[in-house]
Amino acid sequence: MRQLDQLRRRFSSETGIRSICSSPLVRARMTAVVVAEATAAPTEIVPDLREIHCGDVDGEPLVMVKQRHPELWERNLRQDDDDFRWPQGESYREFRERCLRAVTRIARMHAGQRVGVVTHAGAITQVLGAIHGLRPARWEPFRPENTSLTEIDWLDGAGELVSFNDHRHLTHLVDRDDR
Repeated sequence: MRQLDQLRRRFSSETGIRSICSSPLVRARMTAVVVAEATAAPTEIVPDLREIHCGDVDGEPLVMVKQRHPELWERNLRQDDDDFRWPQGESYREFRERCLRAVTRIARMHAGQRVGVVTHAGAITQVLGAIHGLRPARWEPFRPENTSLTEIDWLDGAGELVSFNDHRHLTHLVDRDDR
């Protein structure tokens, strides 16, 4: 909640944001409400911005997933199989296609506008991985922190990274928590 308060303060000075597009998942929707209030921009829920679907292990504590599926856990950590999926889940290849479809649709519908997109670390890793030519299974290189900001210019179906994992609005929270 403190991070959201700092995000609200940061966005209260932002100008030109015309719309907020959000994942339907609870934390993203809560964040989108805060950003929308600070910017006076309308919010749109975009189902394809949700996190990867992990099937049977969705919502399970990581310690349990590691214990129940040690071989799958190791395969996932290798980050070399774009078709990797948890039982009944979505593959990294499918996840990337969904994320890029969402961003492309948002860019087309809001051409020439500045739009806030509230999503999850996994979705961000997929979009940035595509921009930088990394395979879908490589989720670690662009893993952002919670409530950080990543800025992308998206033109003619292609993105260009402007800034990644900007969390300067949280700096004093980290300093305070370290005491």
